[in-house]
Amino acid sequence: MDERLIRRRWIRTMAVVCGIALLVLAAGGFAVWFLSRSMNTVTEEQIEMETAEYGRRLKKQVASDFQILYTVASVIGDGGLAERTDFPQILQGASQENDFLTLSYFDQDGSNIVTSRGEIVAQKETVEFVQAETENVVERGFQGLPTISNRVKGLYSQEMVFMYGVPVRQGDDVIGVLTSSSQVSVFQEILNGEGIQGGIGWFHLMDGDGNLLIHAGTKPDEDLSDDSLYEAVFGDEKTVEKIQNGEQVLLHKYRGGKEYRILLMPLGINDWYLTCVSPAWIQSHQMNMLMYVLGAMFCIMVILILFLAFFGGSTASRNNRDLVQLAFYDSLTGTHNFVHFRQLAEEASREDKQFAIVSLNIHQFKFINEIFGKEQGDDLLRYVARQIGRALGPDEFFCRENADSFYLFLRDTDRELVRRRIEGIMSSITGRTDNYNGNYRIQMYSGVVISEDGERDRMVERMLNHVMFALAKARTTHQNTVWFFDSELHKDEIMENYVETHMDQALKDGEFQMFLQPKVTLTTRRVIGAEALVRWRRPDGSFLRPSVFIPVFERNGFCSKLDLYMIEQACAQLRAWMDAGITPVPISVNQSRLVFYENDYIEHLLAITSAYRVSPRLIMLEILESISMDSLDELNKKIDLLKQKGFRIAMDDFGSGYSSLNTLGNLRIDELKLDQGFLREVSGGKNERSEIIMGQIAILARKLSIATVVEGVETQENHLLIQRMGCDYGQGYYYSPPIEAEKFTRQYMKDRKA
Repeated sequence: MDERLIRRRWIRTMAVVCGIALLVLAAGGFAVWFLSRSMNTVTEEQIEMETAEYGRRLKKQVASDFQILYTVASVIGDGGLAERTDFPQILQGASQENDFLTLSYFDQDGSNIVTSRGEIVAQKETVEFVQAETENVVERGFQGLPTISNRVKGLYSQEMVFMYGVPVRQGDDVIGVLTSSSQVSVFQEILNGEGIQGGIGWFHLMDGDGNLLIHAGTKPDEDLSDDSLYEAVFGDEKTVEKIQNGEQVLLHKYRGGKEYRILLMPLGINDWYLTCVSPAWIQSHQMNMLMYVLGAMFCIMVILILFLAFFGGSTASRNNRDLVQLAFYDSLTGTHNFVHFRQLAEEASREDKQFAIVSLNIHQFKFINEIFGKEQGDDLLRYVARQIGRALGPDEFFCRENADSFYLFLRDTDRELVRRRIEGIMSSITGRTDNYNGNYRIQMYSGVVISEDGERDRMVERMLNHVMFALAKARTTHQNTVWFFDSELHKDEIMENYVETHMDQALKDGEFQMFLQPKVTLTTRRVIGAEALVRWRRPDGSFLRPSVFIPVFERNGFCSKLDLYMIEQACAQLRAWMDAGITPVPISVNQSRLVFYENDYIEHLLAITSAYRVSPRLIMLEILESISMDSLDELNKKIDLLKQKGFRIAMDDFGSGYSSLNTLGNLRIDELKLDQGFLREVSGGKNERSEIIMGQIAILARKLSIATVVEGVETQENHLLIQRMGCDYGQGYYYSPPIEAEKFTRQYMKDRKA
């Protein structure tokens, strides 16, 4: 793996780890925020619950006091006790049985009787002599309304009290008002309770105008004075509006740099509000301590994650560097190996579309190891690597694949410049003879491929394949050679490979098809025969030209199979004509030297003609002129044997090689096919000497009882020319191109039905 890639992956890994760490921190922050929010919500709910509970206690106390008063008022009214002379003593007794500070009765004329702590302290005093609060309570009592006053200083007790008043009824009529006073301390004890929020909060009772009716007995935090509380609550218009509407209010206020929660809960008694003050800063301090602990834990976790990631990454990086050295570098020369070279080439190809790849090898390197030893061979390879490295420019690199095979990535694309650079490297290497006793000269060969515009996908892979083709060409020489890959030549190589890898299956699948080109008499233009020509139709319907595959078959020997296959196709067509009642014409079939000299060649021919019940006289075997370069005696023996079996023999392409007229006289053939090169030479009077030679060949062949056929007749001028020369038959596009056997039958054989 590329070290740069490993570094990038390590950086990405660390980025992921840092991302995870940030997520952990974010999760921790969210957890702290959520916990803080939850604790605040719980705290506020707790404050509201405790305030509601203490409000219920206050209302219970007030309801209990009213119940007592109503009981006494009922006894007084129903019993008519107010008219009795001992009524003061009766009221005194009632006062002694209850916890009221004072108990008073006001009659219709406004006079009253007051008992204080069970003692009669005044009688027949009018209501004008009591406080305004007491007067208000009495007035509402006479209106039939039970009433409790705000805090007031008792006229007789001289203590801070709340005044109660209830009407005294006799029947449906209010005959008086019974009042009582209850010490504020009774309510203050209720509000002190067991300690609000574990002792850190406290209660006040105030009216709708902000007057404190009951002060907290003890305040854990004395920084929030009564004035500060009034300002905090009634300094906000929205809060005042809510209080006037009797709504519950929760405030967060800061005084002296400290945060306080203030809950004002309406009691439903007069305009009283039970006010709970909670020093949030104390809770915040406690919560902050918890948050600090949680935050510290998360930070420790993050630091631990980062440490483990960094330590693991550093260890992995060191190990990867060692692995990279083993995986991507050649242990002998220290340069890149082929895997790394390929990766670097792929990366470079994405950045720069113009470059060259060079493959450099040493001729017969295995013999250097054998003759001079492996140590000398390894020393040579290290020397080659040093020379290549010195010759490379910026952003160029090379590798050793195996043994003596080196690959170079060059930025130059000019052929001559690349050639000079490679030849310079070769010269610096081949000039080294000091370690070889001057008896062995190192030779090198190189293949080069230069990038081309076009499809960029898998470009490096294609270039590496192409450079091997160029290297194979360079290897055939035995000197310092630089061979550039030729794309056009490579197309021919690809096609040759296709031909060789598909020919057997194509023969089996019947892809080779027989086309027929008619031979006509020059005088009547009557079709007297046809030449069988092979065409390769591939499965997709396209054709391969004979010039593409015939040379390959002649080199690899496949033509032997194809020649016999075409004999069979010709016999099949002859049989088809005869079965259709058509008088057949002879078919000429080309035969190569390889098949012609096979020992069982004649037996194969006879087996085919016998299988199709075709007379050998209908088969004309065309042999190439080059066969005559072999032993004429042996050739004539084979011709004689074939003719004895009924086959006829023609010499094809006469005049294309070096045959002599003497050879023509010694060959016992039936037909002579003049190469179309003759006709091109004499057409239009271009070459009178060639015309004379061609005419004399036709005369000589006639005297030897050999029919003459001229190939390549393409115009009427050609036709008239060979007719004037005395040739027998013509063949060419002037009469008809090669056509499929079915078309040949329809076009030329319909008049030959019996």
